Amino acid sequence: MNYSDDYFNEEIRDGYRINAMMKRYWAANMEVLAEIDRICRELNIVYLAEFGTLLGAVRHRGYIPWDDDIDISMTRDAFEVFRREAPELLTGGMTIYNNLHTAFGPMRVVNTIAPQIAPDFLAKYHGCPYSAGVDIYILDKVPADEKESNAFKMLQNSIRYLAQRFETKKTSISDYQKYYGNDGHSERDVAEMLNRVEKETGVHINREADVAIQLTELLNTVQGKYWDSDCDKVVHMHNWCRERSKPTDIAYYTEIVRLKFENMEISCPIEYDKVLMERFGSDYMTPKQIGACHEKAYAKSQKILLDTFAACGIQPPAEYLE
Repeated sequence: MNYSDDYFNEEIRDGYRINAMMKRYWAANMEVLAEIDRICRELNIVYLAEFGTLLGAVRHRGYIPWDDDIDISMTRDAFEVFRREAPELLTGGMTIYNNLHTAFGPMRVVNTIAPQIAPDFLAKYHGCPYSAGVDIYILDKVPADEKESNAFKMLQNSIRYLAQRFETKKTSISDYQKYYGNDGHSERDVAEMLNRVEKETGVHINREADVAIQLTELLNTVQGKYWDSDCDKVVHMHNWCRERSKPTDIAYYTEIVRLKFENMEISCPIEYDKVLMERFGSDYMTPKQIGACHEKAYAKSQKILLDTFAACGIQPPAEYLE
C-alpha cells in the first residue's frame, strides 16, 4: 500500500497524540490485514472487522486514536478454511502465530516474530521494525437452552484452565507457582479434572505427549460443536465463557459491507450498527476513552530491539525511541 509522506507525521486526533512510529506501526498492521484480505478473496471466505477495529472504521474511518491493533473475526466455517489453507498462501515472510497451539489469546497473523531492521523489511513495513499483525477471533454458535448452555460453558472453562496450567508449567515453573500454586487445585484435582474432560468429550489425552497442545486443539473442537446446528446465536467463546459478552444474532454477520479504514477498505458486517450498539452502547458514535489505552502494542518488540542496540554499543535511531 502507498501512503503520502505526511501520513507518518505526528498527529493529534480527538485530542490524543499519535507519534510518528505509531503511525508506521498502524501501517505495518494494515499490510498484514491487506494480505489476509487477499487470501480470503482467493479462498472465497469472509473476515469481519471486530471490536475497536469495527468501531474505528465506522466512527473514525480508520483507527481509534488511542488504539493500536487490528481485530477481525471469522465464522467457524471460514476460520477452519483459513487455518488450513493460509499457511501456504501467506507471502512476504508473514506467518501464523498461535495456530491454536496455545490457549492464551487468539490466532494471530504476523509479519515477523522478532524485530527487524533489514532495508527490505523496513521498506515493506513503512519504516516500522517491530512485529505487527492482526488478531483473528472465531464466531461460534451457542445453544439457546440455559442448562445446556451453562454445561457447555463449564466444559470449555475446564479445558482452558487445564491447557493454560499445563502450558505454564511447561514454559515457566516460576509462573506456574505464581498462578497455580495456591489456586485451590492440587495435582490430584487436576488429574481428576483431566479424566472428567476425557470422559465428557470422548477424547483421550496422551500424558506422554504435549498435553497443553492437545487440550488447546480439543478446546477448539469443542467450541465448534454447534456450528452445524440450527442455533441462531453466536459468540466469541473466550469472552462469553468469562461472562464478558452475550450471544449476538448470527443474522448480523450474514452480509458484509466494505468500509474505509485509513487508506484501505475492510470487510465489516452490514448490520454494524446493531453489532456496535450491543458492544459499546447506543452512543457508540461519541468518542470516549474508556479506561487505559493499549500499552503501546510494540513495547516488547521495542525493548528487544533497544537491548540489541545497547549490547552492540550502538546508539539507536531517534525514531526507535518513540
